Amino acid sequence: MIQQICEGITEETPPSMKTWMLCSFSTYGMPKDMDFARKIIEQIPQNRDGSIESEDGDSFMVNATIELVKVYKYYME
Repeated sequence: MIQQICEGITEETPPSMKTWMLCSFSTYGMPKDMDFARKIIEQIPQNRDGSIESEDGDSFMVNATIELVKVYKYYME
């Protein structure tokens, strides 16, 4: 089921939504060796300063970026 959800993620899906989804999956113990999680992480565009955009506006960029760091640490290390 998780793989089906992830297959529905496209490049048009907002970056903060991708990180929120992967952060939620990691909280509930989704295995780290799932290739599609890494593919989604690679789709997340970062600003020059490393932050990511949030569909909720600039005031949520910090939270979205912190979630990306957590997701990266969980899936990529």
